[in-house]
Amino acid sequence: MSVALFSLPRELVDEILSYVSKRDFRRFSRCSRACRDFIIPLVFNRIEWRTPSRATAFRDGGIVGHLRPVVHHISMHIPGRSNELLRNIDAFMVYMDVLALFPNITSLWMNLSTIAELEPNLIQVIFTKLSTSPAFHTLKSLNFTCKRFASFSLHDLAGARNQDYYAALPEKYYEYLGPQIRSGHNVDPPPGPPGLTELIVVTNQFLLTPTRRAEPHMSFLHQSCAKTLTRLRIRSDAMFVAPDPKFDVSEHNFDWQGLKQLQLELGHTDLLILPEIRDRFRNIEDLVILKHGAWYGANQWLPDGEVTVPRETMLCNAFQGMKNLKRLRLPWPTNNSGGDLFHNESHISPEGLEKAINCWIRGGAEKLEKVVFAKDYPGNKQDQLLQSLVGFKIVKDSYRSASKGELWWRVEPELGEVLCFYIQGVGQRSMDELFQVPPDNPPVNLYGKQNWFS
Repeated sequence: MSVALFSLPRELVDEILSYVSKRDFRRFSRCSRACRDFIIPLVFNRIEWRTPSRATAFRDGGIVGHLRPVVHHISMHIPGRSNELLRNIDAFMVYMDVLALFPNITSLWMNLSTIAELEPNLIQVIFTKLSTSPAFHTLKSLNFTCKRFASFSLHDLAGARNQDYYAALPEKYYEYLGPQIRSGHNVDPPPGPPGLTELIVVTNQFLLTPTRRAEPHMSFLHQSCAKTLTRLRIRSDAMFVAPDPKFDVSEHNFDWQGLKQLQLELGHTDLLILPEIRDRFRNIEDLVILKHGAWYGANQWLPDGEVTVPRETMLCNAFQGMKNLKRLRLPWPTNNSGGDLFHNESHISPEGLEKAINCWIRGGAEKLEKVVFAKDYPGNKQDQLLQSLVGFKIVKDSYRSASKGELWWRVEPELGEVLCFYIQGVGQRSMDELFQVPPDNPPVNLYGKQNWFS
């Protein structure tokens, strides 16, 4: 086994490990100690658990005990169907018990399944479990991929809402079912890992603006997490803004002073969220919003419900006061709120974009260096989406000793990026890749088109 693993590219290691059994471990233990000391860190740095049996294989001592200290990344996948809540909870309990045996975990990816009512509680339980494991002191990156069902009627506890039914369940399920057991009583989240710098959340819906009760889908986060994070990435089918004019956001807002990079991958939502991002993440340096079929609302309703702000004004005011903002990538704004979003004439001209950028600079975004706008085009038979890109760089005006936005480069649809909905995920592309300048001679992609991003 050791010879086979050593001879294969490292990219295949995770796939191999998903089929490793205890018998394989015993065979591996027969090779020389020098061979093991060289191979183990290379092969077992990243492991993947798709079933509880794969995780329990790491409980034993012997050679397995030697493997645990070299593991830095673990991917956990819930094996049951999304609506099999109790089975999923059983698997999750096994994973968390075995995780406690690993002393040097720096990256954790958890692919979970639950229903909407239980998602905040489940993530809160994860933080509680982490607080009692060695990973609490070593973890730097945490990724939640959470598939949600919208209703209690779609899972294996359907129709069993009464307390008598829940009381009859084994006690081990109580903390995972949360409010349904505690009759709505919420527990304060525990402090987050002190070294956590990156948080990735993948969920169906995400509410950006807090309400009086809590900060939805952030209620699992302790204030300490907001202080240590430098990178926050959220992928969601929809992100909503629900402003409440009677609610003082400043009293409940997290302190995101250390956050440098914010990346949002959104489905269908209006980009009226831009002012909210400005108010809540004022100190970020890199902001990326990736969105399919983007459009900006014609007008923004103010909280009193009587006055509207035109789209152009909202766009010009979107990033005022963000003194640390350096790189910005947004969907290409439309110049109307309806019609064909993929048609060329429905998008603001590059000259209009340049005007907005100069408004941001005059409004305080003095460190701005690069701005990229992406315009979507219909997908092809390969389930892919082409994007037309336009990039701006910020240059100094020697006559006025001021900065201004200037058109830098353009990429038409036939030369644009090729994005695949089914393989493109949060965190798979570095921030630098999203702002790279196209080469003079783009390579030819699989479909005979030149593609500068490949």
